[in-house]
Amino acid sequence: MTNLFKYILVQTFLAVTLTACANASPTAPVRHGFELKVDRSAGKITKLKYHYSDFSNLIESTEFPWSTIKVSDMPIPEYFEVSWVSLDGSSHQGKVPVRGHLPISAKNNDVQFVIMKDSVQGYVSRFTSDGEVKTRFY
Repeated sequence: MTNLFKYILVQTFLAVTLTACANASPTAPVRHGFELKVDRSAGKITKLKYHYSDFSNLIESTEFPWSTIKVSDMPIPEYFEVSWVSLDGSSHQGKVPVRGHLPISAKNNDVQFVIMKDSVQGYVSRFTSDGEVKTRFY
């Protein structure tokens, strides 16, 4: 093989590899955790319905402290959707943008959502040698 041919072969391989990495599907599964919590300010809630990636559920009644966590290889969804009814009968709903809004990668971290009295907050949580580090993104 000539040096020119080797050079062209290496450059072609690099171009194909970089293009494949750059075009990775935004909906490809990523190993991470999904966590949903009810904050003390929300009190007792009913009809808690949520949808995140591959997980959907309806919880008839719950109150602080309550949480659920799922760890799996799952796509990062465009949105986290949630609705609930507070003790006074008021209906609430939230649609939190997720994909493209996380300040750090979700890979091997937890994406947390906290139901407050009238809103939903979103965080990325990761564990370091100093403990849990939470970064709010919504």
